[in-house]
Amino acid sequence: MSFVAISGGGARPEARPADWGPLRDFVQERTGVYYADNRLPLLVSRLAPLLKSPDARGAQDLLLRFRFDSTGGELGPLFDLAAPHESYFLREPDSLEALRTELLPHFEGRKKLKIWSAGCAAGEEAYSIRYSLGTLAHGLEVEIRGTDLSPRCIAQAERAEYRDSALRQLPAADAAALFEGGSPVRKVRPEWMKGVQFEVENLVETEMPPQPVADVIFCRNVMIYFSEASRRRVVELFYESLSEDGFLILGHSESLHGLTRAFRPLPFQRGLGYRKD
Repeated sequence: MSFVAISGGGARPEARPADWGPLRDFVQERTGVYYADNRLPLLVSRLAPLLKSPDARGAQDLLLRFRFDSTGGELGPLFDLAAPHESYFLREPDSLEALRTELLPHFEGRKKLKIWSAGCAAGEEAYSIRYSLGTLAHGLEVEIRGTDLSPRCIAQAERAEYRDSALRQLPAADAAALFEGGSPVRKVRPEWMKGVQFEVENLVETEMPPQPVADVIFCRNVMIYFSEASRRRVVELFYESLSEDGFLILGHSESLHGLTRAFRPLPFQRGLGYRKD
């Protein structure tokens, strides 16, 4: 394996497909995230912390450690680093507005609304959904399950503590209503944590549920990093997980076109969602 110099001394491995291709394929197999050859430098830079230990001997050594890890202790750091987990509060507000004004009326008369925030990052997605519903769900018990494959992200979601970067698009009034405390770390207020639970879950390895587990699924800007095979598998998982006539909300730049006909497009006032057919 060859290395290239970096500023400040030291060196990092050169991102050659011959060296990193097998590890890249393993990452795709276990997480769904695919790094094309021109994006291999990004994977190498993300996994750089794992190469700092004295016993790290490059991509092949990392691959062996991950593939033959019987305890799961090695895979946690891999999932933390290899997959993107970037989000912030009230991101893509149009879909949150659609939930409030266009989807919520479909559940009138129900006692409980189950929402799955898949790929919730460090909880920003799930808490944004809960806050956006506000008091509009009065009389309807809201249960939100946030999942992510990163143990580190889920641990932060459970602490509900965030730095200013996660609030960068949040109006001051919303920041004051959603959080207590001030810079540099703010905590979600207890009223917005009620009914929100988190767990580590890997979308590409989750078994198909024997019965529906959600009425609405939010999975925004997650599958854009996946290979096509992984996207198809995850969309099938979402279909089986949704209740009859349930709804799927993707990111603005995502679409089910060419992936499945099991959902029908549902135009919103601003944006697009999908309904289980």
